[in-house]
Amino acid sequence: MRSGDATATTADWIVECMSNADIGALAPRYAANVLLDVCAPKWRVQLQGRSAAAESLAEDVARLPNVRTTWSRATVADDSVVVEYELRWDSPDGEALSRAVSIFRLDGAEIVEHRDYCCGVWSPADIEKNIAEAPIIHW
Repeated sequence: MRSGDATATTADWIVECMSNADIGALAPRYAANVLLDVCAPKWRVQLQGRSAAAESLAEDVARLPNVRTTWSRATVADDSVVVEYELRWDSPDGEALSRAVSIFRLDGAEIVEHRDYCCGVWSPADIEKNIAEAPIIHW
């Protein structure tokens, strides 16, 4: 299945888009009045409407050269999808990362709410410091 597959269920569509760091491809499944609610360290924004949400996500992803999802896990219910994921991309100093959880609320085949809780950007130095100072069972 590809995220462009019109026959895919919305839940499958979400999981594939997030697994492929193709977050902009969510837009066709957004309801016209979708609520995008993004929380990051010391920052939060809420946008309403398909165009505003899609444009914001496209701008965010466009700023990440060679962005890729390196890990994801999805939990699917009848009216919601929760995706935990890690994005990595090339930064001037090396590979950077961000870990996040997106919660999608569905109404039939449409995404009516997309909430994203992000840990912020970790630079290569942040990653190295974390590895040296704190036990990580699964990176």
